[in-house]
Amino acid sequence: MAQDEFMKYHIGNAKSFTQAEINELNKSRPISDKLSLTFGSHMLTNHCGYVNCPFYLKNLANETDITIGTNRGLWDHLNGFFYPKNFMISGFHSRCFSVLRGRPTISREDFVKHMLSEFDYQIRSKKQDSEQTILDIIEVWDTWQRWGRRDI
Repeated sequence: MAQDEFMKYHIGNAKSFTQAEINELNKSRPISDKLSLTFGSHMLTNHCGYVNCPFYLKNLANETDITIGTNRGLWDHLNGFFYPKNFMISGFHSRCFSVLRGRPTISREDFVKHMLSEFDYQIRSKKQDSEQTILDIIEVWDTWQRWGRRDI
């Protein structure tokens, strides 16, 4: 039941950000609550990036995260993806953006085919909804297009 409630607020992809977008958002944030990105994935380090989540852009860092620079507090928040059923495709965003950085002009159709092939085992083993996975892949491709096909 808790996982069903969590999933209502965490549908699809978390919002991907460019460093320029983070810089702009940080102008109006307190010094103790600046946003930052994880390497290669364009995901937030210690803040929830799901727009419908009540914790969207809220700092979820715990004391250890602050002290040694981890993001365990965020992952504790995102635990609903993993239990009791694991819904998350490991490294989804970083793997998608890695392909786009290597092939910045790839067509949407070819990108979807490539990523479905790359994620095939995880989709099958987790009994993922392949239609939702396609929508998530397309959303990453659309974001890349919006950014002008550059890893900004």
